[in-house]
Amino acid sequence: MPLTSDITINAANFHPDNATKEMRAICDLYEKATGSKPRWYEAGAQRYREMMENGEIEGLKPGMCEDYGFFLLLPIFKTKVD
Repeated sequence: MPLTSDITINAANFHPDNATKEMRAICDLYEKATGSKPRWYEAGAQRYREMMENGEIEGLKPGMCEDYGFFLLLPIFKTKVD
């Protein structure tokens, strides 16, 4: 007897045509910032982390987030969207 999940996902929500203008701008920014840099699996995980921490990969320098009572390193993108 198959199990029925309480979670249903509408796959159409993830289709690129349904992305908002703001989301497309963020995706374009990310691709532009990281497109010419090596992927983590090309540079190695440790070297890639060092590159992020040193700001060698534009837009991926981690920022500190203290909002939840603990420190969390997050890649932070800052962009203007029309």
